[in-house]
Amino acid sequence: MPSLRAVLAALATMLALSAFAQPAPLTGDLAEIFAAAERGDPEAQFYYAKRYYFGRGLPQDYEKAATWFLRSADQGYPDAQWYIAEMYMAIHWCITKADGACGALASVGRARF
Repeated sequence: MPSLRAVLAALATMLALSAFAQPAPLTGDLAEIFAAAERGDPEAQFYYAKRYYFGRGLPQDYEKAATWFLRSADQGYPDAQWYIAEMYMAIHWCITKADGACGALASVGRARF
């Protein structure tokens, strides 16, 4: 069984690598992004999800990030689809290989996927 340190190192690496695959963020403040996301704009939903995913301007919350990524992905937004796939792979690994040692991410996986 991998140690907690190994699990955290693997997750940190995944998050760091995902930063290279991100387009530039929407301009505007968080309230504007949220309003557009609520109106159904898939790009705004994606960027709002990223705020939760990385904890930028909002508390880090993987469950809320998954909710917004799924809304965007359901409309065909490819970057959101990529993040959902990434989250699914990380959650699957946490639950099956790390015996749930990933904390919040494993909890989201059990509840969502």
